[in-house]
Formats: sequence, C-alpha cells, structure tokens
Amino acid sequence: GLPYNGMPQGISAVGTDLNGATLPGYFTYSYAIFDQSSYYPTVTPLPGAPVDASGYNYYIYYVGTATFTSLDLNYTTGISSVDYIITPAFVNVNINGGPFAYNGSSQGATVSVVGIDGVTPVSGAANIYYFNPNGGYTTNAPSQPGSYTVLAEFSSYDPNYANSSQVYGTEVITAATPAFSNLASPAVNFGTSTVTLSGHIAAGSVAPTGDDVAITLNGVTQPAAIGAGGSFSTTFSIAGLSTGTY
Repeated sequence: GLPYNGMPQGISAVGTDLNGATLPGYFTYSYAIFDQSSYYPTVTPLPGAPVDASGYNYYIYYVGTATFTSLDLNYTTGISSVDYIITPAFVNVNINGGPFAYNGSSQGATVSVVGIDGVTPVSGAANIYYFNPNGGYTTNAPSQPGSYTVLAEFSSYDPNYANSSQVYGTEVITAATPAFSNLASPAVNFGTSTVTLSGHIAAGSVAPTGDDVAITLNGVTQPAAIGAGGSFSTTFSIAGLSTGTY
C-alpha cells in the first residue's frame, strides 16, 4: 500500500504496442472505493484520486481505472484497473519531561502528537506511564526530585494516522533552592537575659519543613526547626553580653 501523505495518490499508466514501444494517445483516469466489509459490497465513485487512508484491511480498498485512447488507428481503446490501499501514516510523539522545579506536588510529563508535517496536532488519546524502581510502570506521576523514565502510548482518533508504538522519554524534577526572608534583627536593652531570632525560608510555596536552620550568635550556633509554613526561631541566652552589635 501507499502511506498517507495528505496529497491525492493516483495511478499512472503507459500504452505500448506489440513490440513494447509507446503508443501515441492519452489516458483518462477514474477512481472508486470498493467496500466489501459488509454482506453487500458497495462501489462508490470518487471525484478524483483518493487522499485519505483506506486502512490496513483489504476489505476496503481503492480501484483506479485507466482508459487509454489510442491515436494510432491500428490500436483500439484500452481499459485497465488496479486495486490499491492507502495505509495510515505514523504519528510523531514528543514527550516533554521538563525539567520541572520541585514544588511538593506530583508533576507529570506531557505528550504532544503531530502529523506528517511536524506541526498539525493529531486527535487521539495518550497514556503516560512512569518506571517504578520496584518493577513495572505506574500511572502515578512523580513528585520528588530525580530523573524518571517515561513511556507514552498514543491511540489515534484520526483514521489517516496509526496508533503509535511505545515511545520512551525522560522526566527530570530538579531540587528547589530555598531563600531566606523576614530575618529578625531585634534590638534589646542591656541586661536582657534572652533574645529570640527568627525568619522564614522557602522556595516559592514549598518550605523544607522538618529540616533545621543553623543560627549563630556571638560564636554560639543553635539549630532552629523549620515549621510547616517555613518559619523558624530559636532563643539565645545573652546574659553577660555587653552593649554592641552581634
């Protein structure tokens, strides 16, 4: 069969004499689609050479008829027909796997499917799977930083395009880089026994909850647990410190 290319695909013929030499004359071509997929076969004439795919089965196919009008009086008009199919074209499946910045939520790869021109989308349904390190594949998109193997399968709704075979790609989720904000710079009176230092750390809406921030005051370092919203604080003893900036 001929692969679908979006253009009319017809037949061609050559008229020859008994010695194989080309005869003077001209051809006219006609086309029809023959459908014998049901109990009663049908033949439907076409206005010109077919464009659309007829499929892979041979129950539906195109019939091209060439009629030759000879300009050599020693030869009469000749007619010949040929059956052929136009097979669905292959789609181009592209997997977009980022990289995506970690945001605490599941982040899935996306799939775009285009036709033979590399631009026009092809209608259909894409299934995306992620390799499970414990074996097999899962449809659950990853959420943690890392590199993941992605498998995509595409079922075409367009009869001119075939379903895709399995296409592999990679998704990458990069670690978020948090930043400090709202850092406290308290001023306290001489003789005060304690001071609390606090701040906020996050990467957008994501905070490294459960981790610690190390805060150093006058050479003394203390851990400050990061809360759910990214806030942290710790209290230092400052008894005995003289006036000044620390």
